[in-house]
Amino acid sequence: MPSIHFLNQSDYIECLATHFDRKDTFPEAVWTAVGWLNSRTAIEEVRFLNIMTAIETILENLLPNTETKILPASEFSAVKDSLLATLERHSLAKEGLDIFKGKIKQLNSRTLSQKLSAVLDSDLLPEGYPFIS
Repeated sequence: MPSIHFLNQSDYIECLATHFDRKDTFPEAVWTAVGWLNSRTAIEEVRFLNIMTAIETILENLLPNTETKILPASEFSAVKDSLLATLERHSLAKEGLDIFKGKIKQLNSRTLSQKLSAVLDSDLLPEGYPFIS
């Protein structure tokens, strides 16, 4: 069964159709995410992973960077470099060091709830979308 059951896709399709008439186009990554939402699986964990990955991908690609990032890339670069330099001064095993470096590089992303709030405050959803009061 796909992540979004075909009987529950009307609101989802309405959003896609509403966006179709806009001047700006969906990035290719969004169409890939739409495919993930429609892929069939019998395993609930895979369905959940598909949904969450699709949501993150859609939000990252449709929202402006000011809504998905905490600092502009140029400002975060200095913070990131400082944190990485501090990390290098500690005697850590290579595996631990690599994990910390990866996490530091991702620190500039807003939380999923902040990104979802930004979508609700934007014009990406049709007016009066069902779950918006």
